[in-house]
Amino acid sequence: MTAAAKERIVSILAFLLIVVGGIVLTLLIVANIRNLSFIKIFHYFFRSTLISSAGLLHTLAKTTPLLIVSLGLLVAFRASVWNIGAEGQIVFGIIGALGACLFINVPPFLKLILSFVLSFIGGGLWAAMAGALKAKWNVPEIPITLMQNFLALALMSYLISGPWISPEPGYARTSFIAENVRFPFLADPLNATFLVAVALVPIVYWLINKSVLGYRLSATGASPRAAAAAGLNPKKAVVVGMFLSGGICALAGTSLILGEYFFGVEGVTSNYGFYAIVCVLLAELKVELVPLTSFFVALVLMGSSSITNVGVPGPFVNLTMGIVFIAALIRIVVRKVIRR
Repeated sequence: MTAAAKERIVSILAFLLIVVGGIVLTLLIVANIRNLSFIKIFHYFFRSTLISSAGLLHTLAKTTPLLIVSLGLLVAFRASVWNIGAEGQIVFGIIGALGACLFINVPPFLKLILSFVLSFIGGGLWAAMAGALKAKWNVPEIPITLMQNFLALALMSYLISGPWISPEPGYARTSFIAENVRFPFLADPLNATFLVAVALVPIVYWLINKSVLGYRLSATGASPRAAAAAGLNPKKAVVVGMFLSGGICALAGTSLILGEYFFGVEGVTSNYGFYAIVCVLLAELKVELVPLTSFFVALVLMGSSSITNVGVPGPFVNLTMGIVFIAALIRIVVRKVIRR
């Protein structure tokens, strides 16, 4: 067995040990404190995610936006630009889809096309702003993209509770989009937008690993100085990489509107932009692994939220995601230690 294979096996085992051990230990503590049956909780966790067909369909439905956002983040991460603003970019996808479906009077097929185009452009330009600041003045992209999330969410809140609010009484939301611009369900709740997410995998794989642009992004991420010495333009690569990253992330917002909610409301992003960071770290920036890690994170999210029905506190969802995130970081550290 080669050293690389041993390294990969050890890192995977370390990750699984921490995740499974951490979740089981936490569940044991919660079950003991709440006087609940650990066996019942554990069985409910898997019944609501894998064992039953309904649970599996719900998990795949949650995988859809996670997969799209993860693919978008990969584009920026491969250029060593840390796009933490996916949550805000999803918002621009939502705004683009709602704007096209509710306010542009064109045939349904054109509305669908405009939904994706406007979402991609809106999310791309929003992310490119942070890329331009980094390229021009070397402004750190992490705090900028993080703050952009709050600005985008505030904009969506204003639109939903103001100019775009539904005339129907009730809570603040937009009107429903027409049925002829909604994606059909493959098997409720799994929508055909899942196929869009799957179709993006080979596209992003080609973009990153086979295209000239992907080479430029990877070269810039590996060493901006070396890339510049080779005749490339690292600053341009950063801006273009962020534009593509934000545009793809925004498509997750489009999928949520056209395939799940069918109207705009606060909370529709469901923190997918942050959870996708965990997916990318677990995949070690490899496109071919992102579908698996997205499904795994969706499974953890779905299972953790479902067991609240049997008495487990709601914050357990965030706790399990914290365990997965720490495990992903430890996995990276373990691999670096082995390489030494």
